[in-house]
Amino acid sequence: MKAQPSAATQKGEAPTRSHKTISLRTDFNERLRDEAHKQKTTASALIEKALAEMWGIQQ
Repeated sequence: MKAQPSAATQKGEAPTRSHKTISLRTDFNERLRDEAHKQKTTASALIEKALAEMWGIQQ
C-alpha cells in the first residue's frame, strides 16, 4: 500500500515539523553520537561519522 498525502499538505509541498519533534530528534542524535564516541568500536565510529556528515561537522 502506498501512503497517501494528507489533505493538509498539497502534492509537492514539504511537510512542516513542530519544534518539539525537531528538538527530540536532535537530542536523540546528540546522545547517539556521544555514545558512539565513548564506545570506540567500528560501528560506533561509523555512526559518529554519519551523524557528523549529516550535521556538517568537520572531524
